[in-house]
Amino acid sequence: MGVEVISERNSNQLTAMATSARSLGLSQAMPLQRIQNMSLGTVSEIPSKIPVPSSATTHNIQRNQLNDDIEAFSPASAPLHMKLVGDVAVALAVTFGVSPFLTVVDKAIVESANGTKPILTSARDSVISMGRHPIQYIKSPTFLLMWVVYGATYSTANSFKTLEEHQSHQAKRTANGSSVNAVPQIGKMGTFLGTTLVNSGASIMKDRAYARMFSAATPAATSTSYSKSFPKATYAMWMMRDLSVIGSSFILPDLVTSHIVETYRVDAAKAQSICQLTIPVAAQFVAGPFHFLGLDLYNRQHHPSMQMSIGQRIMDRGWAFYQGIGPVVAARIARIAPGYGIGGVWNTKLRTAWRQNLVQRQNNKAYLQTPECQSIPLALSLVKQERPVA
Repeated sequence: MGVEVISERNSNQLTAMATSARSLGLSQAMPLQRIQNMSLGTVSEIPSKIPVPSSATTHNIQRNQLNDDIEAFSPASAPLHMKLVGDVAVALAVTFGVSPFLTVVDKAIVESANGTKPILTSARDSVISMGRHPIQYIKSPTFLLMWVVYGATYSTANSFKTLEEHQSHQAKRTANGSSVNAVPQIGKMGTFLGTTLVNSGASIMKDRAYARMFSAATPAATSTSYSKSFPKATYAMWMMRDLSVIGSSFILPDLVTSHIVETYRVDAAKAQSICQLTIPVAAQFVAGPFHFLGLDLYNRQHHPSMQMSIGQRIMDRGWAFYQGIGPVVAARIARIAPGYGIGGVWNTKLRTAWRQNLVQRQNNKAYLQTPECQSIPLALSLVKQERPVA
């Protein structure tokens, strides 16, 4: 009786040992008899090696890792120098296309403010001259100054956005949570300040040249225009104008787009295009008065009204502002539509296309490193070796 109980207990233990051995993969078909021999001390029956992953398993692991790397590629992970090259190239191409419209409007505003020509007359004359002599126009200071201003502005804005994105990507890779949250805010402020600084400096240079070139359209103006110095108040007005323009063109559209997408669940690309067109136009009701006042302060330095009393000067300048501000704001809206609206939309589209091309190149380069791709030349060489010689 006792022997039978012990035998049954041993049998149960051996069965459990066999089940455990199979679950551990020591033997796919290890019989119970071998387990019994192992329990009796036959150590030679114990497997001498632990199974290791096969070459096929290793190949699959490497392939999955490469696929994960390919899927992780994004514009943020693309080479920084290539993204910056694209930023500048896109900016110069877009602004080359919109600068002709901008020169027509800016020249008309200057000539209207100093009383040389009405806005529509000046715009018509500029378009006719541009159509008759396009090559001469492209070589003229009028076009080149405008292209420099907007090419530098778009290049700076694009580059700062890329640097912000690159810095944020690097911070995420280091898993520093506090820096990740701080980088976008710092980047947007840097984009705003850097772009405003470049745009204001280049715009003031261009506006000074335009005010002098186009105010000397008559012999009477020629004798006094170059003797005028630009008052500091003019620079202050133009600086406020540029702050409102840059903020509405490069900063506010991104912020408003994010709010609209999160609140109303609309398509991000459509919201971006709408904001890029409407916000800069609305900002001209702020920028237009600053632009007009800056030109008025410059043109009135030797005006007879400067001999009037303060009250009379305020009334005279207020009347001039009332008469001239409407056409100036309308002209700036017509100017901003191609300059920052249409130009901004195409800048975003071409910049996105360039960055997607960089991601595709990364994917292609990574695919060339996969075992499947590397085995193709070997297979082709084997086929050539086995091909019978004719």
